[in-house]
Amino acid sequence: MFLSYLAFAINFIAVLSGFLRIKIIKNRGLKFFPVFLLIQFLNILFTSKIFHFGNNLWVYNIFMVFDTICISFLFYQLLEKVNFKRTVIYMTILFIIFYFINRFFIQNNGEYLSYSRSLMGFNLVVFSLLYFYNLFDFTKPEENLIHKADFWIVIGIFFFYLTSTVLLSALNYMVELKSELLKYYKTDTIKFLAMGLYSFYIVGYLCHKPQQQEN
Repeated sequence: MFLSYLAFAINFIAVLSGFLRIKIIKNRGLKFFPVFLLIQFLNILFTSKIFHFGNNLWVYNIFMVFDTICISFLFYQLLEKVNFKRTVIYMTILFIIFYFINRFFIQNNGEYLSYSRSLMGFNLVVFSLLYFYNLFDFTKPEENLIHKADFWIVIGIFFFYLTSTVLLSALNYMVELKSELLKYYKTDTIKFLAMGLYSFYIVGYLCHKPQQQEN
């Protein structure tokens, strides 16, 4: 339970730090991101054990699409190359199509849509790699990456979705094996990764500085 409260606290600080710095953010994707984090925080609060109303997996499944669209919008706004922007659009559309195919014909809404979650993670890892390529291709020598909120945010997204997707992709095998580590695997491990993700968000917004203010 302590980990749950700690994760909520870090999540809330990430939301707060985003809204505190929103006035100095120029990029539309970064401006919208704190709003997305707030909605995500309320969703996690609703589906947590604190407000548990039976099987909440259907809420997670629905918000999977919402999360993907919002984070994809962030990458679309951050990327400079037109081809990269198109890649974000096409891969997001393909994810949505696969999500509904998976929802109605492969996995049911009463279980966690792990196949869709794996594709979501793959997409966001690819978008992160495109961002890093774009970053070092367009960043001016005088720019300080430490003072770029998007740099820290994308690092968090990259490591979280890379590691969590690998772990969650093995979930079905652990279920079949009925491993005793399954409960720990599904809760504490992901919570630690999530706390790391939101910590990167906090660092990003707190370290952000408009380019004209940099020395």
